[in-house]
Amino acid sequence: MNFQIPIYWGSYFISIPIIIATVWAALKFFSKSYVNQQFNKLLETHKHELQILMENNKFDLQRKMLDFNLFTTKKNEVYTKLFNLYLVAEGRARGIDGYEYPDFKKYSKSEIKEYLTSLNIPSVDIQNFVDNWTSEDAHIIADHIIDYLKKLEIKNAIKCQQDAKNYSLFSGLYLSEKVAVISKELSQNLGTYSNDLNIIHNFTMSQSDRDRIVAEMRDKENKIEELIASLKYELPNKNYQ
Repeated sequence: MNFQIPIYWGSYFISIPIIIATVWAALKFFSKSYVNQQFNKLLETHKHELQILMENNKFDLQRKMLDFNLFTTKKNEVYTKLFNLYLVAEGRARGIDGYEYPDFKKYSKSEIKEYLTSLNIPSVDIQNFVDNWTSEDAHIIADHIIDYLKKLEIKNAIKCQQDAKNYSLFSGLYLSEKVAVISKELSQNLGTYSNDLNIIHNFTMSQSDRDRIVAEMRDKENKIEELIASLKYELPNKNYQ
């Protein structure tokens, strides 16, 4: 006796598409899940790399800002010091002829010595004036003292001009092109002005030559004033006094 299980081919053919659809849906789901997983990994990696890049850029920016702030601070210091040096050099040079000296003729030997010592005059020079001081020659020695002090002031003026010039050269990295040009012109004018003073006070010349040099010095004074004003205008802090 043969027992046969009936096959419902209709149900079989209906089940195949369902199975295929189920398998396809599963594959699609797992594929999507895998893709999402890989994408998330890549995204996290990218976020991590981006975070590192941002941190590096942030550090680099902070370093550059610090360098810029330090440079700006140093530049402000340089400009201010340079202005002060040229201001002192100008005052030294232009103040020589306007300086009023004491009436040494009325001084005693001890007073002469005390006064010159207060100016840090070399002791050998002081002693020379004191040793030659007499009531009869007081006016002559007094003139010699004034002449000596003027020559000393001229030397100091030249030194101040050279100090300002050297500082401008050593600080060239922080100076704008315009300020560098102003500094150069100031050095030249102050240098020739001081040299003119030296010629007037240390050399014998005709009155016409003296008048010519004095006229040239007036022109230089005007130029120096203009350059000082230009340098002041270039100061980072325009309210600087």
